Amino acid sequence: QIVAYPLQLVRTKLQSSGLPGKPVFNGIGDCVTYVLKDEGVSGFYRGIGPNFAKGIPAVAIGYVAYEKSRDFFEKILP
Repeated sequence: QIVAYPLQLVRTKLQSSGLPGKPVFNGIGDCVTYVLKDEGVSGFYRGIGPNFAKGIPAVAIGYVAYEKSRDFFEKILP
């Protein structure tokens, strides 16, 4: 996730390009250049904390769903 996060950030910036209050980008290179000049390398990782935090409940939900499904099927299948 650490490696892919800068690409997700660029994708998000390109999707919001041209919205009110947002800069307009002419492509990936233009967006990458903007982030580097405006925020530096650390700008590619802005917001990564909440991105990691959302993974905790997602994994927990997956485990609970697995456990409940396993218990259910163990009861109905021989």
